[in-house]
Amino acid sequence: NQFFQSAKMRSGQMEIKITNKLPLKVVGLDYQFLNGADNSVLVSESGLTIDVNSSVTKIYDLAGKDVSGNLNVNIPKLVLETVPTAIIRLSEGLEVSVIFKNLQVESATAVFPDQDVIVDNQSPALEDMGDLELKEAIIEDGGLVMDVTSTIQDSIFITYRMPTTTRNGIPLLFEGVIPPATTSTNTVIQLQASMKDYTINLSSGPDYFNRFVYEFKARVKYTGKIVSLNLKDSIVVNVRLSDVKPRYVRGYLGSIDTSFSSSLTTDIFTKIQAQRIEPEQVKI
Repeated sequence: NQFFQSAKMRSGQMEIKITNKLPLKVVGLDYQFLNGADNSVLVSESGLTIDVNSSVTKIYDLAGKDVSGNLNVNIPKLVLETVPTAIIRLSEGLEVSVIFKNLQVESATAVFPDQDVIVDNQSPALEDMGDLELKEAIIEDGGLVMDVTSTIQDSIFITYRMPTTTRNGIPLLFEGVIPPATTSTNTVIQLQASMKDYTINLSSGPDYFNRFVYEFKARVKYTGKIVSLNLKDSIVVNVRLSDVKPRYVRGYLGSIDTSFSSSLTTDIFTKIQAQRIEPEQVKI
């Protein structure tokens, strides 16, 4: 299999259906499904009987099992009912279908398709604001800083969008690529974007002050390369506003409820809580 090499299953089932299209009853069938990588037995059955034009379905629990991308089938025993007048044609035989279902993977080595591994939309509150209740700010200088640590051995394409933070009516959109980690070294990277002249709407619910909206997405893209992923892999993202100087703020400023324009310099915009987000489900 050029796309899937191996996986360790957290849970799931393997369903094997065998249909007897022979003119004779199967009175004794033993079979084994073997992992192609090391010939270890994945599932097995013995002493199976199947009537003519009938099917037998077996379901096996895969929790904790290693599954190879290529499986081999071993049939050490096949005993048919003896009917001297029976004629077996080349088109007749045993039909076998295999279905893997309800799979949750602990780890996998595979070629992964395009997919979102993280989608996170929130409206967090600025921290340590005291009695300040800000509704809006226009940024004179400073920027968005994103510190990322990734253990994923594939490039991660990230998008950070603030739909209510705009410049000339266009929302702030920040895109970047996190290089692949290795088996021995995490990827640690810092990405930056200027927020000069952006207007931040801080009146998002449920408080309707000191809150902004963001949309965060991390995506892997199909590359054709074989990559290893497991449930311990994670992306740790810390987003903050660095050296931000607003030229204008609107809201309740402690003892004064007003709007004003000045060269005010403050660090209240740096209080954005760090986040840890882990991918839980990845398709292979």
